[in-house]
Amino acid sequence: MLAMAAPASAGKPMPVEGTETYFLTPTCDPGPPITPGPATCRTADGNIFLTVSNPGFRTGTFEGTQHFEGDITIFKNLDFVYTGTLTFEGTVDGCGEGTVVFFNEGAGNLLTGLSRNHQVTLSGKGTLKVHANLNLVASGPNTNDIFGTYHC
Repeated sequence: MLAMAAPASAGKPMPVEGTETYFLTPTCDPGPPITPGPATCRTADGNIFLTVSNPGFRTGTFEGTQHFEGDITIFKNLDFVYTGTLTFEGTVDGCGEGTVVFFNEGAGNLLTGLSRNHQVTLSGKGTLKVHANLNLVASGPNTNDIFGTYHC
């Protein structure tokens, strides 16, 4: 009987290391104090509600392009929360090439930066059978370091 060998990372959690760089692209103008222009985003009681469509790049364990589509709420105290979907397209070490789709959620403050950014793969989405649980930490303007685990 002939058995097929599984990839080295199949079922065994492996560490993720890398960096993402993204380009903040709101679909409306949040206005002051974020931008100098007049606000075109929806507001209520001093809070701002906007959607974003952020393209970006990843290097490291996940090597390729990414695109985040989501919603951000910026509160009048400048705290923010967001949720959305991030689609990665490229190569994942030991798993191959294709797409991986993540649920992405996070929080922070416009003055102090990102305090939480968590990404988890969505089952049955994308072309690669990758399961990942990632945390991202701000490392510069529009740049995050990526940590976590994954398996094929």
